[in-house]
Amino acid sequence: MLEIRNLSKSFQGLQVFSGIDLTVEDRPGEKSPLIGVIGPNGAGKTTLFNIFTGYAKADGGSVIFDGKELLGKKPHEIVRAGLTRTFQSTLAFRQLTVKENVLVAAYLHEDFSFLERFIYPLVSLKLTQKKTRDAQERAEKVLSMVGMLDDMDMVSGNLPYGKQKKLGIAMGLATEPKLLALDEPAAGLNPHETAETMELLQEINRGGTAVLVIEHNMKLIMTACERIYVLSGGRIIAEGLPQEIAKNERVIEVYLGKGMTAHA
Repeated sequence: MLEIRNLSKSFQGLQVFSGIDLTVEDRPGEKSPLIGVIGPNGAGKTTLFNIFTGYAKADGGSVIFDGKELLGKKPHEIVRAGLTRTFQSTLAFRQLTVKENVLVAAYLHEDFSFLERFIYPLVSLKLTQKKTRDAQERAEKVLSMVGMLDDMDMVSGNLPYGKQKKLGIAMGLATEPKLLALDEPAAGLNPHETAETMELLQEINRGGTAVLVIEHNMKLIMTACERIYVLSGGRIIAEGLPQEIAKNERVIEVYLGKGMTAHA
């Protein structure tokens, strides 16, 4: 599904990472993957996300998603291709309601052709009504999934922090992605909210959406993810099953710290 090969990036001569290889495989007939990416602060995790989602340029390498090269494409083109990402801070329209924010994302696939807009206005009106209903249904379905249906009329700028994070996930889901990339979805959440987020990611994944997540919460990563990549010093220093990563001496040394366990 996603194949990153020999990716490199530097800022003003400072090498952020070099030779990054990462794969998210989606095998027909099997459960969609849920992959974690961990690493210390400054390891380049968010920069990696920014590159394969079109928010930053790479110096070299290749990013293939669903058989097509993504490097050089704009963010909205990448979302249309089926790869959507969230941000550490939710980029919602604060003056709009929760539902209106999700509708913005839900309308991604509801474009009209030139003929629909200008040549056949009556047909266009009927299509508009149908596509509006479809988007409304999609928005409410997504809000129900993330547990925010009762909040749909609330102005998003008035939401508590934990629900703002959920809103970001809901907006991502409303684009109907094949792969949802989440940048620290549990950052700043309390233990109860973190547990809810972990359950939500697993529910999204069980629904057939592949998930790639950056996260510092090791309990979430080790419990939810089936495979983990560890980024440090600009390189992937380890990859494997959670139990393998938890016992990897190099990972413990550079990320967890000596004497700490994976569930600390």
